[in-house]
Amino acid sequence: MKAMRYWFTSMAMSVILLLSPLTARRGVGTQRREDLPGPSREQLVALERLKRSSGGDVTIRWNERNWTPTFLRGRLGVVRNVRPGAANRRRARQLELSEAAIRDVGAAEQFLKRYKRLFKIRHPGREFILREHTVDSLGMKHLTFDQYYKGIPVWASSLIVHINRAGEIYAINGRYEPTPRQLRSAKARIPAERAIQIAVDDLKRTVQFQPIPPHVNEAMKYRGPSAEKVIFHERDTGRPHLAWQVSIRPNVRDHWYYFVDATDGRIIFRYNATAQQKPSPLGPVKPE
Repeated sequence: MKAMRYWFTSMAMSVILLLSPLTARRGVGTQRREDLPGPSREQLVALERLKRSSGGDVTIRWNERNWTPTFLRGRLGVVRNVRPGAANRRRARQLELSEAAIRDVGAAEQFLKRYKRLFKIRHPGREFILREHTVDSLGMKHLTFDQYYKGIPVWASSLIVHINRAGEIYAINGRYEPTPRQLRSAKARIPAERAIQIAVDDLKRTVQFQPIPPHVNEAMKYRGPSAEKVIFHERDTGRPHLAWQVSIRPNVRDHWYYFVDATDGRIIFRYNATAQQKPSPLGPVKPE
């Protein structure tokens, strides 16, 4: 009997040791499905709804950093007589779009609203603002939307909706960020002038500043360092920051961009955008 108890005890410990890494990795009892790598449950539900609506033939690819769709293809929707929301109506007037083009914008916006959970966007009509509406030589229409949050551009984030000659949305592609709900405030505590000074002082430690002749400044349309408020997401973690994007030309050759946190003045990221005949040996620089 004693030998039997030892055998059962040994087997139980073996099972516990085998299961421990699995339970630790999955966070059994503590971690939700949405916290695990991959699309969330509500995204998958929305995707299934889209597949049923389109006859099941939908191709999708994901951004594996933030799990937003980077590519969708299929019979995604049909252009109907739908007007876009207020923000894109204003933009359509600025671009002097035709009524047919405005219907395209309305159809694209309606699709994004219908499947907003798939795209992880809270208010598509306010967060995706039309940049341009183009028609190619085959009659295909391509609508490029830039991403905004509370009227502030989300850096390097856009989405393109493609519509065929039959008036069907057949593809969507782009890279963007989920609605930055964890961003505490859209009001800058650090003024633009201070952000520029922080960036200039940092760049002077490694790059030589030289006067740029007036005619060169005119040709480059450069009026000195400037700052634009943006939403910047860290590349590794995806954490959003309200930031100042500072543009600096310290000399004729170099063109640097800095991202300075608009709440505490910390330099989040910087890179040299100077055009070269070969890749820069330094590449993007992330400050320590």
